[in-house]
Amino acid sequence: MAATAFSKAQRKGLLRRLSLAAMLTLSLAPSAQAQVVNNVPSSASSRLSQGFNQAAIPPVPADLKSYVSNPADAPEITAIKAEFAKTEMGIALLRFAKDHDIKFVLAPDLPHKALYTPATSTISIRPGQKLEGLMMYTAHEIRHGWQDKVLGAIDMENGVMTPWQRWTLRRYLEADAEAFSAFFEADRLRSGIHMQPGFGEAMPASMIAMRLRGEFWSKDGLNFGEYRQMAFEPALERLHTYNRLHLDYVEEVTLNFGKQVLAAGNDKAKLAALEAQVQNAPSDAAFEAFLRHLGGVSLNPERQTSLQSTSVTRETLLNDYPRRMINPRASREFPPVLDKSIADMTALQDGYIRVLHNTSGKKPALPKPGA
Repeated sequence: MAATAFSKAQRKGLLRRLSLAAMLTLSLAPSAQAQVVNNVPSSASSRLSQGFNQAAIPPVPADLKSYVSNPADAPEITAIKAEFAKTEMGIALLRFAKDHDIKFVLAPDLPHKALYTPATSTISIRPGQKLEGLMMYTAHEIRHGWQDKVLGAIDMENGVMTPWQRWTLRRYLEADAEAFSAFFEADRLRSGIHMQPGFGEAMPASMIAMRLRGEFWSKDGLNFGEYRQMAFEPALERLHTYNRLHLDYVEEVTLNFGKQVLAAGNDKAKLAALEAQVQNAPSDAAFEAFLRHLGGVSLNPERQTSLQSTSVTRETLLNDYPRRMINPRASREFPPVLDKSIADMTALQDGYIRVLHNTSGKKPALPKPGA
């Protein structure tokens, strides 16, 4: 299936005004939700393992043939697209990329295996990688594109979020993309697609994919609760390699906001623009609603996700999940660093906001990150 992007007004509503009640309207009623998440009969159409059933490789839709076999693409890009076109889910991802003008390019000097760049709507891929790993890396980056184009995650990050919200959002975006790429790979395996070299290199997605593949064939299939426990949570818990990167990002954005406030001086236009960013920051309810749109397997933002279950409490969503780390050393050493940095950045940002509101006569100093 192909995704349909929110209109500009809808996106603003999701980012800035969506209340918890509105979010629950998008999900199922509690009784129906419990049925889907906790007790799904094997014949239920909402079962996750049924979403992309197929007996054979589907034909490439006519409107995608020129996109899949674009002579302007590098051979590696063509190979990736052709492999995606072997499953219905892969076709849906290709259609999403095409409809949202997401470009695929090779980048020999890329330090990452693949990277989505919102400013240019580009997925850069480092050449020379094995194909099966690239399936998961590319699906991961397309999911980041969906987070940007459909949910408006980048628009949200461009506002003045609290440091803890910013940290939390980064964790969720990464875990959602990793879990989604694992589901995509599990669907490939379940569909009988011949596995190409490179499967084991895409950890932890490949490990999660094998678990999901096994659950596809269980008596009750894969349901939302199992997807959350087998895919989203393991992806979230294994983000320790991103710890410093995510925290540096929070500190950098906070300090840059402070620099803008100080540089604005008495310029009313600049101060008004900064004040507008503050006023457009997501409320706690809107932020919670946004997070609950993640943790799903669909490109349709109105479809239920694994995080919309009533068993996922607000405390779990906003405080437990953002701190989860399975790595022994990281789980022991990093939380104090995280807590201190978030506290420092929160106090600093609050100080700059007071300057904007003219409630403090003394402008806070700019400390060095981690000081």
